[in-house]
Amino acid sequence: MDKARYTSMMDALGSLICYGVSPCRQAGHTLRTRGGHCVQCKPHNLVFLLRYDDAGLVYVLMSRQSALVKIGTTTDLDRRVDQLNEYGYGGFADWECLFSLQCGRAGRVEFAAQHALKIFGSARHYERFGVRVECRELFAVEMPRAIEAVKRAAETDAPAGARLPPRLD
Repeated sequence: MDKARYTSMMDALGSLICYGVSPCRQAGHTLRTRGGHCVQCKPHNLVFLLRYDDAGLVYVLMSRQSALVKIGTTTDLDRRVDQLNEYGYGGFADWECLFSLQCGRAGRVEFAAQHALKIFGSARHYERFGVRVECRELFAVEMPRAIEAVKRAAETDAPAGARLPPRLD
C-alpha cells in the first residue's frame, strides 16, 4: 500500500501506527506513523503524534534581544519558559510569555498557527548537551500577528490542510 493510501486510511480510522507497508529506506522497517515516519528508526515522531491531539496551552513567547517569536505547546507554562531560557533556545535566554491559550487539541492548533506564519520562519540553532539543535518554531513577525495566528487556529481547530504534524526528521 502506498503512503497516500495508508495515511488517508489511518487518518479516517484515527490510527497512529500501521504495519506491513512500504519499508523505510534506513533499515527496511514496516511500522509507520500516520505521518509516514518509521516508528523504529525515529520513535520521537510517535511521541510527537501522541501529543498532537492532547489538551494543553498554546503559547507565544518573545525574545526581546532577537525580536523573534516562538509558538509552542506545553502543560506547564512557567516551567517551559524557564527551560527555554536555561537552554538558551535559539541562542537567546530572554524568552517571556506574552500570550497563551488553553486548547483541547493544542498540537493541532500549534501546527496550524506555525503553518500560517511559515513565510516569517527564522530557524536558528543552539547547542544542548553537546548536540546542535535546530529551532524551527521561531518567527520574525510582530507579536500581534503571531497572537492572531494562534487565535484563528484555535477557532478553526486546525484546518484540513494542516491535519498532519510537521516532519521531524
